[in-house]
Amino acid sequence: MSEAKKTKIIGFLNTYTSGVSGADVRFVEVMKRLNEDRCLEITVVTSKLGKDFCRDRGLNSKTIVTTSESNVVFGDVILLYVRRLLSVFRLIYPVDKNTVLYSSSDFLPDVFPGFFQKFKNKKCKWVSMIHLIAPNPFFQLNGSGEKVAIKLSKNALFYKMAQIVSIIMMKWWADVIFVVNSDIRNYLLNFGIKQEKIVLVNNGIDVEKFNIAEFSENHHTFDACFVGRFHMQKGLFDLVNIWSMVCKEKPAAKLAIVGGGPEKLRSELEKAILAKRMVGNIKILGALNEAGKINVLHSSKMLIFPSTYESWGIVAAEAMACGLPVIAWNLPVYEKIFPQGMIKVPLGDVSVFSQEIIKLLENAELCSKIGKEASCVVSKYDWNIVANHELILLKGVLNNCCLQ
Repeated sequence: MSEAKKTKIIGFLNTYTSGVSGADVRFVEVMKRLNEDRCLEITVVTSKLGKDFCRDRGLNSKTIVTTSESNVVFGDVILLYVRRLLSVFRLIYPVDKNTVLYSSSDFLPDVFPGFFQKFKNKKCKWVSMIHLIAPNPFFQLNGSGEKVAIKLSKNALFYKMAQIVSIIMMKWWADVIFVVNSDIRNYLLNFGIKQEKIVLVNNGIDVEKFNIAEFSENHHTFDACFVGRFHMQKGLFDLVNIWSMVCKEKPAAKLAIVGGGPEKLRSELEKAILAKRMVGNIKILGALNEAGKINVLHSSKMLIFPSTYESWGIVAAEAMACGLPVIAWNLPVYEKIFPQGMIKVPLGDVSVFSQEIIKLLENAELCSKIGKEASCVVSKYDWNIVANHELILLKGVLNNCCLQ
């Protein structure tokens, strides 16, 4: 195909600030593989921080920078998002009928540029990703599955309202909406979006990278590990309660916690560990780079994943690629994604959760069996497979027939 006829993909990674979300990782891992196709010309619209993130993860494409801050203060994020959202009016990236606009998430700084360009030139195509539906800011489910009122958070309310605005834009102007699970698809159907516009796609992992075992079973430094950002939905305090129950039967059991987040939440976590007298049993390692995270996974016997709200579970998949069994709350999203390799516990039952951990600690053969099942399950989620499928879908978008 000649240079003039190349398909242009303009990807919006305009929400990236600091830290790494599953949406950020997915976008870069897919785009850097699509970037190898000579028939595609990829341009990423992002911040200077986002440009550095893309480069560090191996995506070497054209870049249009929206804002150039070198760091982000948590309290300034909303104002920063507004600046990035408005940057669409001054940036120039010509589009035509061979252009696919690709919003990497449902956040407004990623969605609005796609909407704006599609509005200006209806011949181009607009694809938008939705990774999760914002939780209800007024209620949440308790361990019995009942709705209970929660303290209203301004950030949670803003996120929910902003997502609704984004979905309205997608409903009327997006050609295709990519979603990572059937719950999101059902939500969009109830929102009135046509079924043919919604396409189910997978997240993925670099299977080979995580599968390289640098440790033998004799090098298990930790009995279990937790990996994830410090956020209430990740079940951090359930984690402490669960491990304290494990230690009643296994006093020497050791848990590693990998992750970072607000200092206030880390301080509360440390106080909870101290109150349960678990300082010698739980080690907070902080946020680690990719190599450090992989080392911890390979030096652990299992992953504990007590998140109460997930859209897919990339961390769980990474642990499973390392051959680790995963123990998690029985969230509906896991049923089709992880049919094996994950032990699913009734939501909120910390006693049963702790007993499942103890079973694996006492039965190395069972632990190994479930770990091998886990490795087999996640092999189909390699980024190469995911990216190839996405390329087929994007070609289908350009031909007005998205293939599922």
